[in-house]
Amino acid sequence: MTSALHIPTAKITPPRIGVPLLRRDRLLSEVQRGMSCKLLVISAEAGYGKTSLLLSALPDAPLPVAWLTLDESDADPHLFSAALVAALRVVVQDFGSQVLDILTSGPTLLELRRALFSALDALPETVIVLDDFHTVANHPETVRLVQEVLASLPPSLHLVIAGRTPPPLPSIARLLVQGQAVVLHSNKLRFSDSETAAFLRTSHGLDLAEPVLRRLAQRTEGWPAALQLIALGVRTRGLTDADVTPPELYAYLASAVLKALDAEIRGFLLRTAILTELWPSICRVVAPEADPETMLAEIERRNLFLYRLDDVEPRYRYHHLFAEFLRRRLQEESGAAAVTRLHGDAARHLESVGILDEAVRHYFAAGALDEAERAMKPLHGDRLTARLAYT
Repeated sequence: MTSALHIPTAKITPPRIGVPLLRRDRLLSEVQRGMSCKLLVISAEAGYGKTSLLLSALPDAPLPVAWLTLDESDADPHLFSAALVAALRVVVQDFGSQVLDILTSGPTLLELRRALFSALDALPETVIVLDDFHTVANHPETVRLVQEVLASLPPSLHLVIAGRTPPPLPSIARLLVQGQAVVLHSNKLRFSDSETAAFLRTSHGLDLAEPVLRRLAQRTEGWPAALQLIALGVRTRGLTDADVTPPELYAYLASAVLKALDAEIRGFLLRTAILTELWPSICRVVAPEADPETMLAEIERRNLFLYRLDDVEPRYRYHHLFAEFLRRRLQEESGAAAVTRLHGDAARHLESVGILDEAVRHYFAAGALDEAERAMKPLHGDRLTARLAYT
C-alpha cells in the first residue's frame, strides 16, 4: 500500500558533490531570476553541471526549496505524487496528508490531481525542484500530471525542472512569451576560459600555465565533466596538455551516455562519428539503414552532444571529445576494415558533390592515396601532390 511506501531520503535531499562547487556568478543571477518566475528549465547533456549549478544557488535562495530527484519509479504518477509530497514535507511539515490518504485507496488520476492541486494551493511560497526529469520524460502520464501542475500552479509556487532533455511541456513556450520562464541550455552552461581556470584551481588545486588552459578549454569546449575527469588524471597520473582524454572520460561516456541508448541511435552515432560535419545526405551514405532527418532531430532533442551549425539547414557536428570517443568505440566494435569502408564511402560521395577538402580527408583516412591526390588537384593544382601536402 502507498501508506507504507518508503521514499528514500536521497530522493528528497539535495545531493552532495565531492568537489568544492564553483560559484558561477554569470549563471547564478539567471537561476535566481528563474526561481522567482513560474518555471526555470535547465536542460543539457550529461555532465554539464546542471545539479551543481542548482546546488550552488541554494544558499542564496530567497525561498524554501523542496528537492526531488526523479528516477524510473516516478513514471507511475501515483508514486511520483507520493515522492513529491515527501519532498514538500521537508519544507512544510504535514503537507499533503489528504494526498497520502487518498493514495492508499487507489484513486483515479482525476481524484489524485484534485487532491494534489488542493494541497499545492495551500502551500506558502516555495521553490519545487524536479531534478533528472529526463528519467520520466517518455512516460506520458507523469508528464501530463506535471504539465497540469504547472498550468494550475498558484503564484506562490515556482517550479524548477532539470534534466538531460528538454521537458515535453507545452506550457513552456507560452510562459517564455509571458516572461514567466527562464530556460538554460548547454551553450549557457559551458565553462568560459576564466571559469575553466577557476574550476581547476579551486576544485583541484591546479594552477596550470596559460597555454595548457587554452588547450583544455578548446578540447573540452567547456564541458564540465570532461574537465573534472581530466583534472583527476592530471593530479593522479601527471597528464599533460597533450593528453586530455583520460580513460575515465571514455568510461564515463560509455556508462552515462552510450549504455542508455537504443541500438538504432547508438549505431547511427557510431557510424556518423567519422564525419566532421553531419547533414542528411552524407549521413545516409554512412548509415543507410537509418532515416537521417529523424535521427538527427532525435539526437538533437536528447541533447546528445550534437551542435547545430546552421539555423536554417540541418547541419551539425558532435562535441569534439564525444566524437573521439565514438570513433574509438566504432574501431573497437567494428574493426579497422569496416571503418576504412565507411571513410571510402564518405569520400566518394563528398567528391561527387564537390566538397573536395572533406573528400581528401576521408580518402586519406581510408588509405586511398591515389584517390586523395586526384581529389586534391582542383584545390591545390599540380604544384603540390596530396602526399606532400599531407606529410
